[in-house]
Amino acid sequence: MKWFIAENGKQTGPLQESELLAHGLTVNSLVWHDGMEQWTRAAQVPELYHLLGITPPPPPPSSNEPQQAPITTVTGTPVMPQLTQASSRTNVVGLIGFILAIAAFILVSVEPISASMCGVIGAILSFVGLFTRPRGLAVAGCLVSIFGFVIIVATVGFFAHLFGFALNL
Repeated sequence: MKWFIAENGKQTGPLQESELLAHGLTVNSLVWHDGMEQWTRAAQVPELYHLLGITPPPPPPSSNEPQQAPITTVTGTPVMPQLTQASSRTNVVGLIGFILAIAAFILVSVEPISASMCGVIGAILSFVGLFTRPRGLAVAGCLVSIFGFVIIVATVGFFAHLFGFALNL
């Protein structure tokens, strides 16, 4: 097969495949051979992957895996999307616990009783969420709850100490 390279508006060829690297072939070089519809970047031509050190994409999934249609890029080259099932999982209990812990932290200055209830429920749900993957928001909910409880205990202790002095106890 005879190849042609175009660099900076200058065409070189016809060349054998073994001569392409010697004539400056890079991943960004435009290449063409008889049978191609148009000039194409070398990185998009599978026949040249071995010359450019490009690893081909993984093969399509086997027949027992869920099938997904290839996505076509702007250049018309089909690309198989990566199938990831782990990204679709959500730790709902941990998420709700995190949201309640944040809500308690925000509400403590406005409505302390409701905030305390939200904080306790958020801490419990965040703790339960630690036993389900992914754990990220459950851990964050636990940390926010612990921080909120420390602030509440410190505030109550401060005011108890302050009122103790005021009442001369």
